[in-house]
Amino acid sequence: APGADDNASGTVLVMEVARALKESGITPKASIEFITFSGEEQGLVGSEYYAANIPAGKTVKGVINSDMIGNKSGGDCAEFLYLRGGLGSALSAKIVEANSIYSLGLSVTSKEANESIPGAVITRSDQWPFLAKGIPATFGMECVMSPEYHSPDDKMNLINFSQITKIAKAVAAVTASISTE
Repeated sequence: APGADDNASGTVLVMEVARALKESGITPKASIEFITFSGEEQGLVGSEYYAANIPAGKTVKGVINSDMIGNKSGGDCAEFLYLRGGLGSALSAKIVEANSIYSLGLSVTSKEANESIPGAVITRSDQWPFLAKGIPATFGMECVMSPEYHSPDDKMNLINFSQITKIAKAVAAVTASISTE
């Protein structure tokens, strides 16, 4: 499939947040890694490998995974999910807070993931290998899952660029905040 929403939209977010933070002049106290993993649909291949090979002594403060954030039919809306029991809830809440502080205009919620959220089972996307290791992580996605998901119709004409921009701004704000703590 062409993959404009799944997952060029998340890849664009990673690149734009990296660009914005570099241009901001912020001097982080901690390293920031901008990663796009491959092989998610084949069993989280890239993220599993990365998480399994985190060097001894390296601390990962948190992971923000954004996958499928550009569906045009859902408006400027996102959900940031965290694991049952709260792991990742602080990250998720910070994204909601950033949206409010900076008046981004995104309709965004922080919520515990569960099996009733279609396509959003927290164990099936690239934040899972980190959560499984006890590393806080959140999973951001569009509120209305694209009906073109995994199809030849997942094309640019169906992308909501406003939604991607607003989500990227919120993620950039939280990334900057965490890296300067």
